[in-house]
Amino acid sequence: GGCCVTCRSGRSYPRTIIFSSPRTIMPPSDFQKARDAAASAEASSSPYLYAEVDGRPYFPTLHAKTSGDDGDNNLSIIRAAVAVVLAAAAANGDTASSELSAVSIPSDEELAGHFTVNVVSGGITNSLYRVSGLTTSSLLADALPETSELKGHDSVLVRVFGAEGMIDRDVENSTLASLVDQGIADRYLGRFANGRLEGWLDGFRPLSKEEFADAPTSDAIAVQMANLHASFVVPDYLQSFHDPSQPAMWTQLHAWMKQALSYEQFKTEADTDRAQKLNLSNIEAELDHLEKEVVPADAGVAFCHNDLLAANIMKCPTTGRIQLIDFEYGGVNYRSFDIANHFNEFAGGTTEEENGVPDYSLFPTEERQEAFVRSYIRASKEGSGAAATVASSDGDSKDDEDKQVQLLLREVHAFILANHLYWGLWAVNQAAMEGCDDFDYLTYAASRFGEYQNGKAKIEAQLQSS
Repeated sequence: GGCCVTCRSGRSYPRTIIFSSPRTIMPPSDFQKARDAAASAEASSSPYLYAEVDGRPYFPTLHAKTSGDDGDNNLSIIRAAVAVVLAAAAANGDTASSELSAVSIPSDEELAGHFTVNVVSGGITNSLYRVSGLTTSSLLADALPETSELKGHDSVLVRVFGAEGMIDRDVENSTLASLVDQGIADRYLGRFANGRLEGWLDGFRPLSKEEFADAPTSDAIAVQMANLHASFVVPDYLQSFHDPSQPAMWTQLHAWMKQALSYEQFKTEADTDRAQKLNLSNIEAELDHLEKEVVPADAGVAFCHNDLLAANIMKCPTTGRIQLIDFEYGGVNYRSFDIANHFNEFAGGTTEEENGVPDYSLFPTEERQEAFVRSYIRASKEGSGAAATVASSDGDSKDDEDKQVQLLLREVHAFILANHLYWGLWAVNQAAMEGCDDFDYLTYAASRFGEYQNGKAKIEAQLQSS
């Protein structure tokens, strides 16, 4: 939820969806059932028909506009927000119902007079809007039951999806619902045809990469990551999409490698020249070397966030509380990949201002890496209930913890290298598909491949000596 900012566009894990034998229809297939029901409904002229999926309203034919006249766009965004809020208030909590209900919303004049829309800057994958006026407007005050999770919150976040076709939105929304229901992600209120409504995190702000160096902030992030890895349980109906025996990293790396090698021409001649200088066949050899010689095949696996850059971590300055947001790239992966990815994000490079140039002088010091991993391990034990058996005053357990820290750090260092190739290849493919006018993907790719080479000798020496 909150004023989330995603500074990478179109990151995705294309998933092969395998349907097993017929099973009780559950989300995410309920989204398709709702679309079918709306398409055949005689009243399909009304965009305000909805079904309940994952215990939340879904409006299959209600679209929010983001291009064209600002006034029209704002009204369509307000309509989507108000429809979802009213339907959520009327929801009976069925996890799934293909029955369609309808909601009636106030006139455009009333909506325009009661609600305001502000663009939330920084989203490249999605368009983000803050809609305010929920508690101050008499239009909704009476409709919200006392138990509503919106009581006392004046704003909501409207997320209009981008990266169309790159992310399976049915799976993503069902996964988010489960993350929310298990207390890991913030509120998800409902979905419409091309987006969804989320809670607005009052009093929170996104972190800046410079804040990663602050020990209490960094340790709090480690605890939240450990909590995700140790406590999120993928529900049965999502197991075929998030298969614990199929961590995403290698599959994705090889797919992106193949894709990157397939481009003969980029959007401009200069880009084609720059892409050739990246020497991708050399990168392919490095990828094979990493897989065969460097990255441990038995590394631990968990449901990972996969994108913990500064903009996806919210902090409440008054309480210090940390909330992870934007789980759209979440999935089963190596937990050390999640940690390594976060360490590499200390350097940034993906905001418009940085335009593809990370600052590796900000990479975490050895002391910070060790402290982060120690906090992560302690929180993981608590999350799995193993902490009770470890008395911290016990000398043996201190030795034991030190060993665990060193072992996990070794694993993370190998994944730091893999992570450079991962986002480097992602950037090459983005450059081919989107060009480099809005963001210099090829500079970013060159930075990541360059840092891979810089770190390779040092990290491989460390791995061999330990």
